[in-house]
Amino acid sequence: MAERGDAEVAEEILGVLLQLGAGNLDARVTQPDGDGPLDMIAVAVNMFADELAWAKDRELELRAHLERQVAELERNQEQIAAQHQAIRELSTPVLEVGDGVLVLPLVGSVDEARGEQVIDDLLDAIAKEQAHAAIIDVTGLALLDTLVAGQLLRAIAAAQLLGARVIVTGMGSANAQLLVELGVDFGAVETARTLKSGLDVALARARRRRDATRLGPGRR
Repeated sequence: MAERGDAEVAEEILGVLLQLGAGNLDARVTQPDGDGPLDMIAVAVNMFADELAWAKDRELELRAHLERQVAELERNQEQIAAQHQAIRELSTPVLEVGDGVLVLPLVGSVDEARGEQVIDDLLDAIAKEQAHAAIIDVTGLALLDTLVAGQLLRAIAAAQLLGARVIVTGMGSANAQLLVELGVDFGAVETARTLKSGLDVALARARRRRDATRLGPGRR
């Protein structure tokens, strides 16, 4: 009987180990009554199973905590990205003043990254609003150097490819002289001294364009 009992215990221990290996962490050996070698092994297997179950629970807790942290980080990143986008939009707003005329006032300093953003914003607005005229006002620009001038020329060329005529306003004599000294050619660029005078020109063209469209080909 003793041997049969040992065989049964050994079989049960083996079965429990197989279940633990398969992921069933609830498997346990029947609590032994004796203190023989197999009984001691059964106790050790149950202790091992308890430790595995605790480790699994701990892993699930840590994973859930990590997932919460990742989700919170993603939310923070989305908020930061939205704030940066709002700041960019506020810093370089493209304004529609009517009749297909846009105004882009540049204020403060413009580095390479902001200059690229300005170009993208302007071109997006021209395409979206199907604008035929865009005014870039540089009155509030801190410095009009070769970098900014080059970006303006690129913006003007790209806008013209989209069918929009660009007027640069607020250049000022100091900036104009600086561009001449730097060798930047703005000769082909239409300019106006003030934003108001640029708006007058662009809106007058818009009215003529609207009137010509209303009259039709045969009555121009």
